[in-house]
Amino acid sequence: MKKFLTTLLALVMMLSFAACSGKQPFDGGEEVTHSPTASATQTLEPEATEEPAAQTAEPTNEPEASVDPILGVYFEDTNTYENEYIGIGCKLDSDWVVYDEEQIAELNGIVVDMITDETIADQLEKSGYLQPFYALTEEGLVTVNITLENLGLLYGSLLDEQAYAEIASEQLPSAFEGLGMTDVTVETDTVTFAGGEHAAIFVSGSLEGIEFHEILVCMKVGRYIANITAASYLADVTEDVLALFYAL
Repeated sequence: MKKFLTTLLALVMMLSFAACSGKQPFDGGEEVTHSPTASATQTLEPEATEEPAAQTAEPTNEPEASVDPILGVYFEDTNTYENEYIGIGCKLDSDWVVYDEEQIAELNGIVVDMITDETIADQLEKSGYLQPFYALTEEGLVTVNITLENLGLLYGSLLDEQAYAEIASEQLPSAFEGLGMTDVTVETDTVTFAGGEHAAIFVSGSLEGIEFHEILVCMKVGRYIANITAASYLADVTEDVLALFYAL
């Protein structure tokens, strides 16, 4: 069982990494550089360049950066998780175990005592990746997690949810096979999730003779992609897991 849990965690995280590594530069594109956010009052968008007074900057629709919205808030008394930054919440029953702040910090390579506005924004800017939520049930045979991926200035403006899903799906068969999975199938489609239509990646396969299923929903948030991933062994309950989410 421990091996299954370790492999499952690797599988659900593989989707974001594969999408990131699979990006190819566009012709005529420019190199994207990132700079850490210096203050909690700043947004995660780069500072706007000065324009003539007659022009008005277009709104970015970028949520403001602060610890609670980015990492989300877990309400232990109701076993509910909400993330205002992404605009979704999730109500789980008592069978689910939700990772606490220390475990989430460990997943992201951050010392829990060092979690601040600046360190969270810095993590998302420098590493390009943040995992604010992870939960499991059925002794780890069913999991759900959320990741945020920083697409950068160029790809953040050029890639929509569908394009991101297609890039990721091209990388996934070999990635899952490299983790020991066989009979891997990967497809892209759209799903209704938390009140909206979003691109999604559907994965199925077999690990040591046990069937595996996964759905990853892609939500564009400014120049970031939020990946909401439901995964299960033995039986496919991924749609049931995604149905636990709602829009804020």
